[in-house]
Amino acid sequence: MVYMGSQKSRTQNIMDGGEMNKSKLEKALTLSHVPRWAIVEVAKPQTVAEHSYRTAVFAVELAERICKANALIVLDMAWVMIRSLFHDAEEAESGDIPTPFKQALSQKYNVEWDNDRNAKGDGIEGAIVHMADKIEAVTYLTRYGQRNNGRVVTFLKDEILHAKRLLFEVATKNYMSNMPGLNEEAIKAKISGDINRIVDDLIDIGTTYE
Repeated sequence: MVYMGSQKSRTQNIMDGGEMNKSKLEKALTLSHVPRWAIVEVAKPQTVAEHSYRTAVFAVELAERICKANALIVLDMAWVMIRSLFHDAEEAESGDIPTPFKQALSQKYNVEWDNDRNAKGDGIEGAIVHMADKIEAVTYLTRYGQRNNGRVVTFLKDEILHAKRLLFEVATKNYMSNMPGLNEEAIKAKISGDINRIVDDLIDIGTTYE
């Protein structure tokens, strides 16, 4: 089940009551000038804003497909869209920070970036955005990456598998909370199969479209 914008408290964390102040607006707009792939060679340059838009497209489609396949899963599509568009907003100041560096910083300085704890804390919406972020990255690099980026592609594919497991965990919890008492093993098998099928299809579309 998809609903729009009824969880105001979470939306306010980013939007400050529905309106962005001037500073946040200016920072968000500068994302169109912040290049991605700082340490990776790509044939077609990409900005953080382009990445955020593509992540939002994948996230909305992923959310719609998951809910269509599993009617008892409930999520807030407005939060999915907002979270997608602003998930890398801090890079307006820091510039693009590759995921391995984010993980290293998180461990060394106890800084929380877009990691598992953040995704789980945002419920199924956060897990969907986390998954869409990985889908966008692997499809873009597959299309536009240079031949010497094989290790990065392998790393991103591992990230895809990890994000699938996270989404499965959160989606199963969401489903069972809305209809307790069902056959949990059967539900897990169905949700796992749905997630694998949907994500793999989106990766194929994102890699091969013309």
